[in-house]
Amino acid sequence: MKKLMVMGLTIFGLLLAAGCSNAEETGTKEKDETKAKTTHVAKKDGPVKTVNSIEMKFVDASITENGKGNKRIAKLNMSFKNDSDSSFGIGGGDFVLKNEKKTYQVDPASNNIGTEIQKGKTASGALYFEIPKVTQKEWTLEYKPVDPNKKQKEVLASWKISLAE
Repeated sequence: MKKLMVMGLTIFGLLLAAGCSNAEETGTKEKDETKAKTTHVAKKDGPVKTVNSIEMKFVDASITENGKGNKRIAKLNMSFKNDSDSSFGIGGGDFVLKNEKKTYQVDPASNNIGTEIQKGKTASGALYFEIPKVTQKEWTLEYKPVDPNKKQKEVLASWKISLAE
C-alpha cells in the first residue's frame, strides 16, 4: 500500500510539473501583428546633451501599434555616460514627450530605463510613450528630473525629434 501511494504521488508530481512547464503549444497561436518603423532624428539641436557631467544621447526612435489599433507606442532609445565623480540614477520618469497639444509621460507598463550609472561607466535603454496615431512629425523629448528642493520640474535638456509613420 505504501509503495502504491509513493508511486501515485510521484506520478502526480510529474504530471503537475509537466502541466506547469513553459512548453510551446503545437496548435496555431494568434500573434499580435505590429509593424516597427524606424524614424529619422531631426538634427536641429544635436543629439548629445550634457547635464551635471552626464552625457545624454538620443539614439533613434521607432513606432509600433499598441495592439488595440487606436494608439501607438513610441520607443526612444537613449545612451548615457557618467563623467561625474559619483554614481548617477537615471529613470524613464525623468523624461516627457511633447507635441504642440499635449505632454506625454512614459508608459508605466513598459520596460523603461531605470538604472544607476557608476562614475566613468555608460548605460543605454529605451523610453516608451503611448501616443495617438502620429500625424505630427515634430516632437520634443525633455529631460525633467524630479528635484525635491523645487516645486516644479525644470527642463534640463531637450531634443527635437521626428516621429512620422
